[in-house]
Formats: sequence, C-alpha cells, structure tokens
Amino acid sequence: MNPLKKVLTYSRYLTLGMMDASLTSLSVISATYLAGITSGIEVIRLALSVGVGISASNFSGAYLAEETETIKERIKFERAMGLKQGQLRHTLMEHKLKRRARERALVNSVSAFLGITVATLPFWFFPAPYSYYYAGLIAISIMALLGVYLAKIVNRNVIKSAVKVVVIALIVVVLNFALSNI
Repeated sequence: MNPLKKVLTYSRYLTLGMMDASLTSLSVISATYLAGITSGIEVIRLALSVGVGISASNFSGAYLAEETETIKERIKFERAMGLKQGQLRHTLMEHKLKRRARERALVNSVSAFLGITVATLPFWFFPAPYSYYYAGLIAISIMALLGVYLAKIVNRNVIKSAVKVVVIALIVVVLNFALSNI
C-alpha cells in the first residue's frame, strides 16, 4: 500500500491531529493578535513551539492509547487460541500491531505539526494585520475541509459537517477574545 493511502486509512488520527492544530493555531493567532504582537517571526516562533508541544503530546498520547489496545488485542487472541497470557509476545502478530500503533501515533503527531505550520504561512509573506486574517482564514478552512472529509467518509451532508466544525472554530476565537478582556 502506498504511504498516502496508508495515512488516509488512519483518518481518525489525521483528523484529530489536524483538528488539534487548527484550534491551537486559532488560539495562538488570536492571542498574539490581542497581545499586539506585530512581528511575524515572533508569531511563527511561538506557533511552531506550540506545534512541537502539541505534536509530542499527540504522538505520546496516541501511542500510549494504541499500545494499550495492542496489548488488549494480543490478550484477546491468546484467549481465543487457548494460550496463556503472554505467549504471543514477540511474534509477528504483535510486531505488526505495534507497528500500526507507531504509525497511527506518527500520523496524529505529524498532522498536528503540519496543520500549525500551514496556518502560520501568512506570517512569512504578509505584514500584520493581514497575516492574522489570512492565518485565521487558513485555520478555519482546514477545519471546514476536515468537516467535508469526515462527511464524505460516512456519506453525510458535507455542508452541515463543515459548518459544524467552523462553528467550533469560531467559538474558540470568541472565547480567546473574551479571555483577553478579563
């Protein structure tokens, strides 16, 4: 299976990572805007630093959860085969399950970092305040595309799904603006 098709089979992790990235990007973008930061490079540094943290969190969280599921799955197979617990350790089956866990965690992590990186692109090319608007638009567009993608997977209304995730994005922006007035 080619690598892109494999990534798309992990749609849950791709979606989670990109959703985390988009919402986090919106928070960083709105917070730096409200703080009056006009230096694009400062926004980029902050966003990428946050991106490293969220990527590490996504990788470790997804890997630990998947590793637990791998162990549960191995134990289930052992029981079904009438084996003692642990007898299928270090087998090809367990190796494949662990590889799948690493791949899912990697998709979750990379998609989060990629989403934050893409959202910060306007800060490389445009001055404030335009870069803020474009970056926010990119983050919200990513969310809308995720809504469309998820709707397509399960044959649902793409517009309704896109609107649903965009509303979530707008709530994050409104909350950030509200927090700046505390």
